Amino acid sequence: MMTILRNILTLLLLTSFLKVNGQAIEKTYTGQWAMTFWKFEFHKDGTYRRTSSGHFGNPTFHGTYKIYNDTIELISGYDSSSGTLNKYYLISTYHGTFITVPQGRIIDLTNLYEYYNNERNYICQKNIVVKVEITDSLNKVVKSFNCYIPINYLTNKYKIDLSWCVEFFDYPVKLKKAYFERPDKLDEKDGLFFTNIFDNNLRLTTYFYNRSLISGVKPEKLDLEYFSGTKNVKRIVDSKDSSNYNFEYDDYGNIRVIDYFTKDHKRISQLKIIQ
Repeated sequence: MMTILRNILTLLLLTSFLKVNGQAIEKTYTGQWAMTFWKFEFHKDGTYRRTSSGHFGNPTFHGTYKIYNDTIELISGYDSSSGTLNKYYLISTYHGTFITVPQGRIIDLTNLYEYYNNERNYICQKNIVVKVEITDSLNKVVKSFNCYIPINYLTNKYKIDLSWCVEFFDYPVKLKKAYFERPDKLDEKDGLFFTNIFDNNLRLTTYFYNRSLISGVKPEKLDLEYFSGTKNVKRIVDSKDSSNYNFEYDDYGNIRVIDYFTKDHKRISQLKIIQ
C-alpha cells in the first residue's frame, strides 16, 4: 500500500513539474534587420538553433530553452552573440495579444525586434513598449500590462492605438470589433443573419453581437456616435443596459482613453495608456 501511495505521489510531482517546465515547441521563426537574415529553430527536445547570413556573418548558435506561459527563456548559448540573441522572447499572435500556444511571432525583449513563424525573408519591425492601465471607479488600478507597438520600418514611425487593447485584452468585451471602420456587413449567428448598419460615409453605426434569436438569446446592439466629419468614435451606447463607452483621442487620432459609464453617467472603469 505504501509503495502504491509513493508511486502516485511521484507521478503527481512529475506531472506538476512537466506542467510548469515541460512546454516545448517545434517552430521556426525568421526575419531580417541590419542587412542580415535571422533564423530561429526551436525543437521539442528543449534545444534551439539560431543561424544568420549577411552583414553579421553566418555563425550558428546552439543552446537550450524553456517556455513559461507567454515567454521563451534561453537557458544557454546566447552570451557571445553580440546582442543579436538574447535571453527572453515574448510569444505573440498579433499586436497586443499574448498567448500560451506558440504561433504567430516572437519579440526579442531586449532589442525589441520581432520575428515571424514562416520561412520567408520578411523585414523585421522593431517595437516600442507602452504601459496600459485599467482603473476602477475609485481610480484603483485593477489591471496593468505592457503593449508592444511595431515601428514602421519604412517611415520609422509608430502609431499607438488603444483599440489594440480593446480587441485583444477584452476591455470592454462588448466593444470587440466595434471600432473597425468596415467589419463584415453580415454576421451569421446560428443560421440567422443580422445586418450591421453603416452611414453615408461607410462608417459602422450599429453593430450586432451576442448570439441570435434562434439560439434563444436576444441579440444586442451597439450604437456608435462619431465626431462630426471624422472616423473617430465619440461614444458607444450598449442597448442592453444603456451603458456608455466614451473615447478620448490624442492629436494624431489615436485612442488614448476609454471610459465606461453606467446609464446614469457614473464611471465604472477607465482604460488608458501610461507612457
